[in-house]
Amino acid sequence: MENASALHIPELVRLIAQMFDMQRDTAALIATSRFFYRVAWDLLWRHIPSPLTVLSVLPSETLVSKSGHLGETLSISRYLRDDEWERLGKLASCVQAIGTSEYPPSPHPQDISGTYLLETLHNPRFIFPKLTEVHWHMDLAHSYELLVRLLNPSLSTLAIHTYPQPDTSISALPLLVPRLQHFTLGAEDEDPAPLSSALVSWNELRSVQCGAIDAQAMWHLAVSTQLESAHFAVHPRGVDAFSSRLASNPPSNAISFPQASYLRFVHYPMHEVGNEPHQPILTKFLGCIRIAPVTLELEVWPVLWPDSMLNLFTAISQHCDPGRLSRLAVFEVPNEPYNIYTDEEYALSFHDLAPLSALPNLANVSFDTRRRVTLNDEQLLALAQFWPQLEELKINETTGWGSPHVPHVTFGGLRDFLQLRPRLRSLALALDTTSIEFMDFDNAKVLDTELDVLDVLDSVPVAEQSDAVASVLCRIAPRLSFLHSWQNDLTVLDEAEDSEAWWDDVVLAIRMHRARAKDDRPRVLGWTPESGK
Repeated sequence: MENASALHIPELVRLIAQMFDMQRDTAALIATSRFFYRVAWDLLWRHIPSPLTVLSVLPSETLVSKSGHLGETLSISRYLRDDEWERLGKLASCVQAIGTSEYPPSPHPQDISGTYLLETLHNPRFIFPKLTEVHWHMDLAHSYELLVRLLNPSLSTLAIHTYPQPDTSISALPLLVPRLQHFTLGAEDEDPAPLSSALVSWNELRSVQCGAIDAQAMWHLAVSTQLESAHFAVHPRGVDAFSSRLASNPPSNAISFPQASYLRFVHYPMHEVGNEPHQPILTKFLGCIRIAPVTLELEVWPVLWPDSMLNLFTAISQHCDPGRLSRLAVFEVPNEPYNIYTDEEYALSFHDLAPLSALPNLANVSFDTRRRVTLNDEQLLALAQFWPQLEELKINETTGWGSPHVPHVTFGGLRDFLQLRPRLRSLALALDTTSIEFMDFDNAKVLDTELDVLDVLDSVPVAEQSDAVASVLCRIAPRLSFLHSWQNDLTVLDEAEDSEAWWDDVVLAIRMHRARAKDDRPRVLGWTPESGK
């Protein structure tokens, strides 16, 4: 082409390129020829909207782009040449977040981990002036110095998901990151002092997730007016000192964690406490504070004392703002996997749950204990009356109710419960399936309920009644999409197999009922049999 030489004038190419879409057209121009590459490269970096634009101008086998919790991320899949390092050195100036995988390196070269990542971050060409977020999964024994190199005073988020090493100075982090807002230390440390020292040095924290901390750090978080989310372990030896400090220096308005909408308190693992007797530490901790979260989650250690659960729920009801709390979850951590306490003396009963009637705004409620559950129809209806805004109720989703040795809710009780709370969308409870024999399902009307997920846990099947159960569920839960059933470790293998086949028949019967009714509305009725969730 006679006038093609005009395109070799750099000024003309730059003028034309300014009319392009910077992310698509300029990148394509760079890939066209070496001349266009030399001319348009600086223009691209001057107007680059995203670091990912670089991917289109580097060889496809060099870099891999993929999505993760940090958004679009960059993986290095091989060792790079000097000219490629130069290009990527400019990319570093746009990086705002860095996330790593575990160390040692993954055998898959496309992963963002190991040798290639370490080489990249260690390279002196890489400076991250805009870095505000670091998520660190590599072993600190091999990478602590590298992590420290990345930290800068403008960093707002630091999440360390591996165990600190003895020579790792967590307490020195505030000197490197003085204005941190979000901090995560995803592992327990036997000595809470270094972590606690770091926490009390940060005055702008908005969220924290960590292991056990001492009384001073607990008080520092409790009186913070900026903290929005807190998740930490409560050490038995620190509760008394925290209570005394809080009494002498109370937070404003007497509300601890005043701005926190999410609180999760964990009982520090008892095997780390020595020979001290098991005590309801979280009950004691809640007893010395007043909180106003929207969501409260508790991980408690099993305490086999009479009224231990009653005392915990009483503390929750008396020390939480009833006008704000809408989500409550209580998890009882097992001493051993699938360890279930079968003694009736320690069962979870309506008597234990009754204090929660003082929290009328609860919409999402979950109790997951290692105990049997003793609730009947009348008591389930009472719970529905406690919480008029109820949308989700899960009771012992992991361990079940201890079927068939304790009283369960009947199909009639389930119907009345859904009539009272038609907006409920998710429910986990065990049913007395023998009660189907007393249901007049032929004349039962179809309820306008929104129940979408029903987990019947360890409910025991009844021979030759699957069609009747399906008919009732079609009437009382017409929008049901997922029906779950399982058997716990107390169930023998033959019973578990029979249960799986029976609930499979129920699901099939529900589909047939809907087909006969010409139900054209979309349904994805699934069933998930599980042996020991």
